[in-house]
Amino acid sequence: MAGGRACDPPSPRLLLLSLLLLIPPSRACMETVLQNGTMADAELVVPQLTVPSSCACCALCHHHDTCSSISFNAVSGACRLYSSVPDFSRITVDADSALFVRPGRSNHLQFCRHDSDCVDPAAAGDRCHGRVCTDDLTVTCRDLAETMGAPMNDVYYGSLDGVTTKYYCASHSGIDGWTLISRMTGGKGSWSRTNMMEQNVDSPDNPTYSQLSRANDLSLAGVDTTFQILVLFTKGTDQQGFYGTVPVQQSLEVSAYSPDYMTSVTIIGSINPTKAVLPWMPSAGSALLSLIPDQGGKYFFTVLNIYGQPYLDAGKTTAEYFVRE
Repeated sequence: MAGGRACDPPSPRLLLLSLLLLIPPSRACMETVLQNGTMADAELVVPQLTVPSSCACCALCHHHDTCSSISFNAVSGACRLYSSVPDFSRITVDADSALFVRPGRSNHLQFCRHDSDCVDPAAAGDRCHGRVCTDDLTVTCRDLAETMGAPMNDVYYGSLDGVTTKYYCASHSGIDGWTLISRMTGGKGSWSRTNMMEQNVDSPDNPTYSQLSRANDLSLAGVDTTFQILVLFTKGTDQQGFYGTVPVQQSLEVSAYSPDYMTSVTIIGSINPTKAVLPWMPSAGSALLSLIPDQGGKYFFTVLNIYGQPYLDAGKTTAEYFVRE
């Protein structure tokens, strides 16, 4: 007491800062997935709050033992404390609201950041693969769509043999779960036999992108005896292409042409069906993606043309290649 006056009570901001200082770094809230959103009001521990930062929201979560995760809207300051950890099936997409998980609270198929977050006793083999608790070492776009309910046509974390990676996942022709393995824009450009295998692998929404080095592993990730390939060409607003089925023993890395053709091809758009034939692809060698015509006018699905350069017709502005296992 000074001059007969009591000390002013600490401000809410100071209280939040004090709470933050009490939280050990290992217990901090960790941002989880690329898909921002919120959960239903029924999941709220307390009514929605307004705070200055995600750290302040995290501090409030640790103040409530029943809080397992949060969402924070960086635009409005809305802080929502949830009694469980989100999964794709229970979020409403909100681009401004990032999702954070409180460590050690994630059940099967719920979001996570570390293996130790996965605590479901009924799923003892769960680890944090692709920032989701699962016992599957490889999480592809098909897994994200069919098993986890993630909306398509967006960038997500996935996993390949236990290593977290990023995918661009697409829906096309009424089929969800296509994983982008290469995108070329504007012709040959700076593509080479080396960088075609991996380019901008952490930025699958980049106009120039390739993860072809992972394509064979992706094609073998499923349980079926076949996988699918989708090829799309875009010029302006016009998109055309085709997709077909490939036996899993056939590699996506090719070095030679084969006289045996695949006939299970569905044409999308205005491509001439007689000129859109997928070949059977040999398992040896390394090359990349291209559509080139032979002397008979048929188009082969291969990776590099005979000059060792990726091919993109000058009339097409973008070529994209997807697999679905």
